Formats: sequence, C-alpha cells, structure tokens
Amino acid sequence: MLTGASPAANGKPPGDALAAMKGRGNPQHFIAGGQGALCQDSNGKPWTGDYVFSSGDLVEDLTHNFFLETGARNTSSRSMRWSTTRPPGR
Repeated sequence: MLTGASPAANGKPPGDALAAMKGRGNPQHFIAGGQGALCQDSNGKPWTGDYVFSSGDLVEDLTHNFFLETGARNTSSRSMRWSTTRPPGR
C-alpha cells in the first residue's frame, strides 16, 4: 500500500504527486481514499448495504437473485434487439 511512498532524496515531496488524477473522474475518491478506491456512490455517500436482500435462507436468496438477473438480462437483450432492428414498412 505504501509502495513508492518514501520521500525523494532531497526530502521534499514530488511536485507531480497528483498528476495521475488531473482531468480524471472524482478527485475526492483519489485524495480521501489514499490514492485508492472508496466504497461509496457517485454522491459520496458510503456503502451501507441497504440494497442487499437477505431472507435468512441461502437457497431462497440465490433463487431470488437468479430471477432478478434473468429478468434484467432479458430486458437488456430485448432493448438491444429493438434498437438494432427496424420494424417492417419504416
């Protein structure tokens, strides 16, 4: 985690320490997260697990997730098909 964090030979920090973040994404993630990723959404709210579904029964949870994923995949494939095909007569 601290690879390359040692000071330069002259004891001063490098002048281009944040050059990698110039013009990229959300600099708050980079600065506050120790130049790494943070578990938060695009508004900066930390991840709390509010969207996690847990009934206490593993089989039910996996089945629930399977049907949610299947429905999302079907919706996505339908919208892709509709956007690439034209109805007859148009």
